[in-house]
Amino acid sequence: MNIILGKNNGFCAGVRHTISKAEELLAKYHTLDCLGEIIHNKEVVSSLEKKGLRIINSIEEAKNRVIIRAHGTTKEVYEYAEAHGIELIDLTCPNVLKIHEQVQNLVKEKYFICLLGVKNHPETIGTYSFCGENSCIVEDFSDLSPAVQKIHNSKLKRVLIIAQTTFSVTLFEQYSQIIADTLWNHFKVKIENSICNSTNLRQFEAAEIA
Repeated sequence: MNIILGKNNGFCAGVRHTISKAEELLAKYHTLDCLGEIIHNKEVVSSLEKKGLRIINSIEEAKNRVIIRAHGTTKEVYEYAEAHGIELIDLTCPNVLKIHEQVQNLVKEKYFICLLGVKNHPETIGTYSFCGENSCIVEDFSDLSPAVQKIHNSKLKRVLIIAQTTFSVTLFEQYSQIIADTLWNHFKVKIENSICNSTNLRQFEAAEIA
C-alpha cells in the first residue's frame, strides 16, 4: 500500500486558533461549556474534555461561560445568551463571521439570500439563521428549481448567492451559474464565492493526487 499525504493536510488556521484559544481559556478558568463539539475531531474533543471542557447541546444547558465553536452558531443563541446573562466566548472562524455580517447587511438592502451548503451542517444552520425569511438553502441539484421559484415568489429583484465555507467548489460554480442563468436579466444577481482558501487548496490537491 502506498499512502500519499497531501501537503495541505491538518487543521486550517481558523480551527488551530479555536483549539489554542480553548486550551488557553481552560488553563485560566478550569471549566467551560462548549455549544456542540468544538471541532469535528473526537481525539481533540476528548483531550479538551479532560481539561475541563463540557459539551452541551443547547444554550439552555449552560452552567459556565460558553464557547461558540469554529462553525459558529445561530442568531437565536446570541439573543438567548444576552437575555439570560450568559457569557459567550465567540471562537467562530473569522471567515464564517464575515458571511454572517454580509448576509445581514444585504437582507437590509432587500436581497434574497441563496445559501449553498449542506443543510444539516452546523455552519450552514448558523448562517441561515441570519438570512431572513427571503432565503433558501441549496445542497444538491433537486433544490435548484424550488430555490428559483422561491426567489420569484419573494418579489425581490436582487439576489445574493453565497456558500458555506467548506462547500464543494465544483458544485458552487455549477449551481450558482445555473441559478444566475435561470434568473437571467430579470434580477440583479451577486455571486460571492465565500469558500475558504484552505478548502479550495485541499479540494484541488485531492483531485491532483487522484
